[in-house]
Amino acid sequence: MMKSRLEQLPRYQTDETQIEPALFNQVRLALIRLDEEIRFAVEGLQNLEVILHKDYWVCVDASLNDVPIFAWMHFQTEHRDNLHQPIQCKLYSYHAHAALIIEPVSMAISAEIDRRLHDTGKLNE
Repeated sequence: MMKSRLEQLPRYQTDETQIEPALFNQVRLALIRLDEEIRFAVEGLQNLEVILHKDYWVCVDASLNDVPIFAWMHFQTEHRDNLHQPIQCKLYSYHAHAALIIEPVSMAISAEIDRRLHDTGKLNE
């Protein structure tokens, strides 16, 4: 449901971008080992939450019925034969100032996934 919503909502901007391989691999590992979807609040950014899914990673305003702020989508993983190169994808921005929080949200994703994998002991399985 969220994926179709992300595709249908009007976007402020759409960019071709890439995700660093360490972050992408970390999230994929967590989605495989922990859950098909991971949701958490972004510490220090009031009302903002992240939803991670194999098809999209989205930052939403939870106080506004999960209105998206930005989302990474369309990960180019088909025929991927390495783990060390960045992953091409699209960045959908739904808010004029989304670019200001992309870096802090990326860091929050890495920290949260690292914590969850370590807390559950599923990092080295």
